[in-house]
Amino acid sequence: MKTVVGILTAGSLLLTAGCAELQELAEEYKAEQAAEEASRNRIRTLDLDQPVASLSVEAIAEEFDANSVMAENKYMNQPVELSGSIGSIDDSLFDEKNISITITGGEYSFSSVSCTKPRNAPEVRELRKGMRVAVRGVVTSEEMGVGLSRCKFWLVSEDRWIGDDQKKKEEKSQKQQTTKTQSLQRSFNNRQEESTDRNDNNELGQGKTRFDSSTTIDTAIYMTQEWVEAMSNNDTQRASKYMTGAAERMYDPAFFRQFERVNVSNLTVDSVSGSFINLNGIMTFVYPDGSVQKETRTFTIYSKDGSAVVTNTEFGKVVDPRN
Repeated sequence: MKTVVGILTAGSLLLTAGCAELQELAEEYKAEQAAEEASRNRIRTLDLDQPVASLSVEAIAEEFDANSVMAENKYMNQPVELSGSIGSIDDSLFDEKNISITITGGEYSFSSVSCTKPRNAPEVRELRKGMRVAVRGVVTSEEMGVGLSRCKFWLVSEDRWIGDDQKKKEEKSQKQQTTKTQSLQRSFNNRQEESTDRNDNNELGQGKTRFDSSTTIDTAIYMTQEWVEAMSNNDTQRASKYMTGAAERMYDPAFFRQFERVNVSNLTVDSVSGSFINLNGIMTFVYPDGSVQKETRTFTIYSKDGSAVVTNTEFGKVVDPRN
């Protein structure tokens, strides 16, 4: 009888211990699932039109090959824009419902990135091997090469994004740009003169700050050019004088070191709101091998007490891919 009781007691203890371990495993699983869901939610809400970097497929592949730990810290779960050529459009190895699209560094390049799309996606219908593209997406893996999520494609030859919605947005944006830039340029100085006669307290009551009359559009353009020149020369101390906010957070000296030089041109006024001016311009990136890439970019300038700084910059599109 004592033996039977002992066996039952031992079995009860083992069962209790087993249940405790199972409970602990279940809690760990729930925590992992919650963390993964939070990560997926963050990726879904990232703005693809504000990439942390704009570079070639070869460049990002080289970074991961040289030091995957540092590359992961820099790019993982972040939106990027990569330029290259369509390498293949084929069935996904792991999901028969999706298609894998591979983007390479060029005809003779071994570097590539990939993303998956549903079979009925417009990208699957319109893309062809060899097309020059720019792809925006979120870096979500690197085990079998750099993998992108939520990717969208800019067709260089047709100067448009894939898909009807993207095309309509681009056409609408271009139309708005052509109709309002000149009127804004003319009216800005008038606004400055009118603001000097306006009651400051009234403006503050409306939650607005007057754009200082001492700061002109020419000043904003000059300051933006100086900021880009400082970054091109890897002069971090000088560049920091011209930036704050999101522009300062996004600034990465290592990114600019890959170029022989960088400059900005064709700066024009896009909009004016309170103490902010938005400028449109073309960024030119000259690589050490002499190749050049040009892209449109918007700069947000903030003015206060007679000084101006860049608070944000947003990528537009590649207008002249690296050649």
